[in-house]
Amino acid sequence: ATSAHAQAVAGCDPLRGTLLVRDPSLPRLVEMMLEPLIEQQASHGPRCLALVPADELSPIELPELPDQREYDELHELELCLLRHDRARAQVLRNALYVRDPDHLLRLFMDARLSAYDDDPQALLPIYDALAARFPGSDLYALRRVDLLLQLGRRDEAIAALEPRARSFQSDPVFAIRLAEVLADDARQEAAALRLVERALRMRPADAPALS
Repeated sequence: ATSAHAQAVAGCDPLRGTLLVRDPSLPRLVEMMLEPLIEQQASHGPRCLALVPADELSPIELPELPDQREYDELHELELCLLRHDRARAQVLRNALYVRDPDHLLRLFMDARLSAYDDDPQALLPIYDALAARFPGSDLYALRRVDLLLQLGRRDEAIAALEPRARSFQSDPVFAIRLAEVLADDARQEAAALRLVERALRMRPADAPALS
C-alpha cells in the first residue's frame, strides 16, 4: 500500500499463463499468474518498460501497447509540470477529456494538475472517483484519508479508516494511520496503542509501528 519496486520479467509460459519474474528481494525467479496480476494492478497499469537492444529492433517494429497514446500524453504532461508549463499540461488534459472523458488516465492527469496547484479541495473528488472505481485499492483509500485530514475533516477520516484498521484482511498500515490520528487526542491513547499492537502482530518488523 505504501511502497513498490520494479521487477524484471525474464520469461513467460503461455500454456500456464504465467510470467517468470526476477524480484530484487529474492535470489531466484518466481512464477506469477498473469491474469490475476493484471487484475490486481489494474488501478495503476501495470506499468511496464521494455528494454530492447538498439541494433535488434527498430521503433517501427515495436508492438502497439494498450493505452500507449494516453500514457505518452500523461508522461508529456508530467514533463510539462516539471518545467512549470502548466498551460501546455492543461491542453493535454483537455484533449484527452474531449476524446475519452471516462478514461482512467484522465483522472491521473487531473490528479497531477491539482497536486501541482497544491489544491486538496480539487484532489479529493478525484480520489473519490478513483476509490469508487477501485474499491480494493489501499493506496487510493490512504490518499483520501490524507486529503480529508488536510482539509480538517478528521471525523470523516477516522470513519474511513475504522473498517480497514480493525480488519485482519487489510494492510496494517491502516491500523498505524488510525493510531496516528487518534494519538492527537490524549483520551484516545489506549485505543491508539492497541492499534499499534495489532499492526505489530500482523507485521512484527514494521518500522512505522515500531517508531
